[in-house]
Amino acid sequence: MDEMHARQLKLIPKQGFPIDLVGVGNTGSYLGLALAKIGLRFTVWDPDHVEVENVGTQLYGAGDVGQPKILALTRAVGMLTGGERIEGKQEIVSAYTRLPRGGLVITTVDSMKARAEILDACIAS
Repeated sequence: MDEMHARQLKLIPKQGFPIDLVGVGNTGSYLGLALAKIGLRFTVWDPDHVEVENVGTQLYGAGDVGQPKILALTRAVGMLTGGERIEGKQEIVSAYTRLPRGGLVITTVDSMKARAEILDACIAS
């Protein structure tokens, strides 16, 4: 853990505690930044690309339009935190997705169908 995150040392799991953030749109992009700013390392899942309408409400800028959200988020978070904290997976979490056991899955998707699929993936893992 680096000096920038010294205050959080007692709160941040040392290792073996996977965190998965599913959906990095409006809420998820800012939550991803907040997680990284306190020093956490995590995996983001999102199959989408940044669209023009995302720029006004999400962490992304005009230069990110057309880029996969996971790449745009990784770049933005890296610039703002000074480190690489995100592993990106440009895919949908479905009932067949194998998520790490014993961790935390945060879902910020806006579809009830997608939420059900994520729950199924958690139960199956």
